[in-house]
Amino acid sequence: MKALGGSITEGKGLNIGYFAQQELDVLRPADNPLEHMIRLAKELGPDAKQPSREQDLRSYLGSFNFTGDMVKQAVGTM
Repeated sequence: MKALGGSITEGKGLNIGYFAQQELDVLRPADNPLEHMIRLAKELGPDAKQPSREQDLRSYLGSFNFTGDMVKQAVGTM
C-alpha cells in the first residue's frame, strides 16, 4: 500500500501481519499469554508438533517480544 500522505519509515525487522477480530473470542481476558499457550498445548495433546514445555512456550512467546513479566500480564490489560 502507498501512503496517502506524509512518509513511511519501516522499522528494522518489520513484519506486517493480520489479526482477525474473531480470534479475540479464543482469548480469556483474565489469562496471561503463558497460561493461554499452556492451555492450547494441552488441547493439542502430546502428539502435536508444537512446543509444550513451559520454557519452550516462553521462548516462543519471546519471539513475539513477550518477555519477562509480560508473559504473566493478563491479556485483557494489554
